[in-house]
Order: sequence, then C-alpha cells, then structure tokens
Amino acid sequence: MSSKLSVFVSHSRKDEAEKEELLSHLGVLRQAGLIDIWIDNQIAAGEDWHREIEQAITRADVAILLITKNYLGSDFVFNAEVIPLLNRRSRQELSLYPIIAKECAWRDVEWLHQMKVRPINEQPVWRDAGLFVDEELAAITEEIATKARQNSSCSPVYDSILGTHLSGKALTQIGLSPQKGKVAMNYEYALEALGAQLEQTNRYKEFTVLEARLRENLHDEYLYGANDNNRSERARIVNSLNKLALSTFEISFNDLALGRIPAAAEMSTQELSLLNQLNVTLTPTQITPPVQTRLQELPFNELSWSQFEALCAALIEAQPVTIDCHLYGVQGDEQQGIDVVAIQTGANGNETWAYQCKRYKDYSPGKLKEAIAKMTYSADYYVLMLSIPATASVRKVANKENNIFLWDAHDIARKLKNYPALIEDFFGKAWRDVFCITEPVS
Repeated sequence: MSSKLSVFVSHSRKDEAEKEELLSHLGVLRQAGLIDIWIDNQIAAGEDWHREIEQAITRADVAILLITKNYLGSDFVFNAEVIPLLNRRSRQELSLYPIIAKECAWRDVEWLHQMKVRPINEQPVWRDAGLFVDEELAAITEEIATKARQNSSCSPVYDSILGTHLSGKALTQIGLSPQKGKVAMNYEYALEALGAQLEQTNRYKEFTVLEARLRENLHDEYLYGANDNNRSERARIVNSLNKLALSTFEISFNDLALGRIPAAAEMSTQELSLLNQLNVTLTPTQITPPVQTRLQELPFNELSWSQFEALCAALIEAQPVTIDCHLYGVQGDEQQGIDVVAIQTGANGNETWAYQCKRYKDYSPGKLKEAIAKMTYSADYYVLMLSIPATASVRKVANKENNIFLWDAHDIARKLKNYPALIEDFFGKAWRDVFCITEPVS
C-alpha cells in the first residue's frame, strides 16, 4: 500500500486558470512525496473517459471540489464525479474538500450546503480581485499536508502548524503510554472527526467558531512563536471543544487529538486537559472556574471593502450622538478623501464629522499622511477607520493633528461590542454569540 495520499481534483473545464493555481500550491506536496494528484487531463486521447474517472475516484483518498457556477451547472461533472464521490464519502471511504472558488449560489445546492466548505469563512478564494488567493490556497494545502502526513507510514509524528508535539516523557507525565506512530496532538484529525459528527446538528455553527479560533491561535504561534498567553488561550478554546466532543462522542477533544480512547479508570477528562498537556502555569483562580472570555477581535479584512465601509457607516449611525449619517458619493466620484459624513451633537451644538474607511493588510505612517492630505471636505472633525491594528508610528502621526482621530481595528471592535444586531448582520449569528456582551452598557 502506497504511503502517498491520492488526491482527486474535480473541476469544470471552464475553470482551468483556477485549477492551475490550486495545482501550483499542491505541487509542493507532490514534490515532497506526500501526495499523488489526479486530474482529468491525464486521460490520453482515445481512452474511455468515464472508465478512467471512475477508477481514479475509486483510488482516491481525498477529493478537492473546485466550486464555481460552471462546476455546479455541469451535468457531466455532477453525474460522472460528484455522485460517485458522495457515495464514497457516505461510506467513509474518502474525504471531500469543497473549495468555494468563485461567488455562486452554492448554499442552494442540497448536497453541498450542509457540507463543511473551505475557506472556513465561506468567502470565495478568488474574491477582491484575487487579493487572498495565495493565502487561502496555502491554508488549504496545509490542511491536505496534515492529512497526508497522518496517512504516511514514513512519518512517525504529526509535523504541521496544526500539530503540537509531545515527547514520550510528556505523554507519560499526563498519564498516557506513548504509542508508536502517535506521539503528537493531531488537532486536524480531532477537528475533522468532531466536525463530521456535528455537521448535521444545531451545534455545528458553535463548532466552526471554535475551530476558527483554534486555527488562528495555532497560526499565530507558528508565525510569532510560543508564549504563555497563546497557550492559555488555546487551553480555553480546547476546553470548550472538549465539552462539545463529550456531548457527541462521550470522549474529549483531547482524546480525539491523541488518537485514542482512554479507559475510565486510567484518567479523567480533567487530567487530559490541555492545561496539563501544554504544561501551562496558571493560578487556581484561572483554572477554577475557567476563564470564559468572549472574542475581542473581529475579522474585518474578511469583509470586502464595500462591506467594511457599510459596517463603519452603520456603527457611526448607531452612536447616540448621531443626528444624520450617510455615505458620501459612490465609487468613481471625487469624494474629497472621505467615505461617510455625519452630523453629531457636540458640546457647543451640532458638529460635522467626516470619516474615511481604510481596509488594508498593512498601513504605514506615509499612507496616513497621504490620506490626511486628501481630506479636503469641510468638516469640524475627521476620523480614519482602519481595518487592522495601528502601529505606534501611525498613532504618532494621527496624534499630531488636533481635529483628526484614528479608530483602528481594536477601537472599532470595542465600539461594536454593544451592537449585536450589527455583528449578526455583517458576520453572522455565531460571531454575535461569541463576541457581543449580553446586556447593553450605559
């Protein structure tokens, strides 16, 4: 039996460009000897297409579905590929990875709308003029790599951003006997197993929020290194996942990640707690009762620029001091450096406030100076609303101006805490439940 993961790529012939970009990312795994990739252009002229596709599907461990309007509208793809793939998935013979490549009515497709799709935020990979393509395809490739390493007989440990390594000694310390080939926390396996069980239940949204938080936590550790704050936050996330898993499997999320079911007499769920596994030093008050903080940040850059602008306008309009608020102009207009105008009650009567909304991945002092120079609209005060946290150097530039204020991602998120309707409108109910405070504050 080959240790390589067999990956079947299902796509429409009208989406060749997108398929090639996906293959360029997956090519890293193929060169590393982790996967074999099958695509329909491997079928030689004169061969039986249906037979070749059927055999490739039968051999596949994983199928990636590149979802577009072309894909969903193709009778050939549905009959020759989707139906056989769904049948094998129903028998738990392979894993499906539907990728929302481009905007389409995929939520109206019965076989797809209940399935876990990628990206996790359910936004198309090829959105915002391709700004996030490499980022999203790299994340999907990492997910496939995780499964490939798990499948590979030559890889004794889980070696990925989603794996937290534990030595044999560490396992013994928490009451586990090291098992050959299973000496690591396999979060990817645990997430997949738990997600599959919850997919058809009313707790699936709750799971996806926790899944997103865990992936973000692990990604931060991968980029910036381990620290106690990161590990403590992970412990709290996994504590919530443990509760979900216990209600579904009657074992903990940690059990799933370790690939085993402990005997009842061997240890309790508490002993399997990630607090112990990660050797996090916490005070008793931090552990009992556990700290259950709500999310403090929002994924503003997952919104399009127009959605972020609309969210900013809605937040401004919701302020108690706002008398009137409107977007200023439309795309293509000369907007005098602003996006929103509001009339607000001030200490000495009504004041005009002009807002500029900036959705960026990074923002420098130079960009802020350019933005200020473009603000020619006559107003009493100006506010620049930024979708990311502002650096100290950017703050210094803003602080030099008497009538200009800077609201960065932290400021905007804090102001949105008391507006659950806005959070649900722009991010969904699951985000509202884990982000907003329950009772309004004065």
